[in-house]
Amino acid sequence: MSTLSHYLMIAVTSITLTIFCGLSLLPHEVRMMDSELRLSSPMPKLPSSLDQFSQFTKEFDAYLNDNVPMRSQLVSLRNLARLKFFNETQSTFVIAGQDGWLYLGGTSINYFRNSYPYTDESLSTWVAMLEKRKTWLKDRGIDYLLVIAPNKSTAYPEFYPKKYNKVRPDSRCDQLLEKVGGSDYILDLRPAIAREREKSKDLLYFKTDTHWNDLGALAGAREIVDRLKKRSDLFEKATIPEVQFQTEEYSGDLARMLDLEGILSESTRAVKVVNPKARTIRDETSTSNTTSAGGKRILVSRTGDESLPKALFLRDSFTTAIQPYLSECFSESVYFWQHDLSSKLIDAHKPDIVVEILCERLLMDKEPENEL
Repeated sequence: MSTLSHYLMIAVTSITLTIFCGLSLLPHEVRMMDSELRLSSPMPKLPSSLDQFSQFTKEFDAYLNDNVPMRSQLVSLRNLARLKFFNETQSTFVIAGQDGWLYLGGTSINYFRNSYPYTDESLSTWVAMLEKRKTWLKDRGIDYLLVIAPNKSTAYPEFYPKKYNKVRPDSRCDQLLEKVGGSDYILDLRPAIAREREKSKDLLYFKTDTHWNDLGALAGAREIVDRLKKRSDLFEKATIPEVQFQTEEYSGDLARMLDLEGILSESTRAVKVVNPKARTIRDETSTSNTTSAGGKRILVSRTGDESLPKALFLRDSFTTAIQPYLSECFSESVYFWQHDLSSKLIDAHKPDIVVEILCERLLMDKEPENEL
């Protein structure tokens, strides 16, 4: 290599490093790091004393790591390469299954393996909470239905990584159902999803998302309405609306956690309600607002048909896809993104029924609170 070429390469390298370092040092807004489910590290304040210098260097190092130019693109490329060539992820939140399936990591792995069953005490506490909830509502003429939506790993266990074995045969859901002894106020949707799988050629859960898709949610909604009709004449007019189907491309939350949203995608059959009656009149699901009655992230819809009953829903993210169908079955549907129940919520909204839709994996959490 000639001396000129040598110096030219040094110059180009130096300029490139200077640009990258300069861009890293520029102020950056704090943003969500989707692949790590955390906020990016902010630019630390300059130390005002020698004692603060050590902490400053740690915070500044974290800031630089989070703000390397093209960091997101580099992370996406790394994650895609690991997934395609080694079928693995570096994220603790996402695990790679077979045939392109992604699953939620973390405590969801423990749930799949049944490695943390209820203790006698924790199971009794859960059941006591549910029984108190049901009894308190019944004494006030209000029905109660707990709906358990299956985990993706429960609905499609065959694509789960083979390295994760079952420690015991019964899950927390099995333990809970056995303890309550077949009470009709609990609706386990696992059998309904299994039946729908047998007769449907389409997937009921997303490959790139933690949740069921529109078809899975529709199957769940039909089962809920059937159970309501069997419980009381109050729900005899509840009917799943007419729907239409269309094919769409979708990239889910698991792809987003890997910084691969839009890169990993799948075709899915989206379901739309034909001529919906329900109209959303209040939507604060994207905020952290709390209502005067203590409810979190409220959404209210009304159909205008006062002959239908009123429902209050306690929900999690599995309710998002099922909500359009269920809202058509009630005069008013009030959704709260929480599982705690208080007398204030009931007094404020005066429902005919409380429907609690709980994802199976949340049975790993502490039982919800009753303020009744």
